[in-house]
Amino acid sequence: MSVPDVLGFKLDEALGILAQQGWTSSVVTTYPPRRASLAERETRVVRVRISGEQAVELVVVHEGMGEGCSVREPASRPDL
Repeated sequence: MSVPDVLGFKLDEALGILAQQGWTSSVVTTYPPRRASLAERETRVVRVRISGEQAVELVVVHEGMGEGCSVREPASRPDL
């Protein structure tokens, strides 16, 4: 059985889908440097890794960039 595709899902939704299909999950939260204040925000799945039989590890991040951060545009790549 393949792992359900929950990449980009909100954490609660991802956990529900995985549990419904018989998968157990562990969750690892990652933070940008000096931005632990984002902990109150919604979390989304950014990585899914098989960690055992019918078990996955989800890496999640908090939505938003926090105060004082500007939105960055992708750098143009003239070589492409």
